[in-house]
Amino acid sequence: MPDQGQVSPAYRRAMVRGDGPWPQPATVLGWWARPDGVTMCRLRMSGSARAQWVVFDPERIELLVSGGT
Repeated sequence: MPDQGQVSPAYRRAMVRGDGPWPQPATVLGWWARPDGVTMCRLRMSGSARAQWVVFDPERIELLVSGGT
């Protein structure tokens, strides 16, 4: 996993589509680009105490608008 200096901190609400019929709320807590160019996000699912690094797949992880116009 990345060194702390390689991580771009974030706090973005998201909805994650999984195996179930409904998307689940989550929060993206950081971004990291692996040496091979793959974008990873540190994702904490709602109700979970721990976050984990996952490959960012925009088809599965939808970032929500946090405000503004």
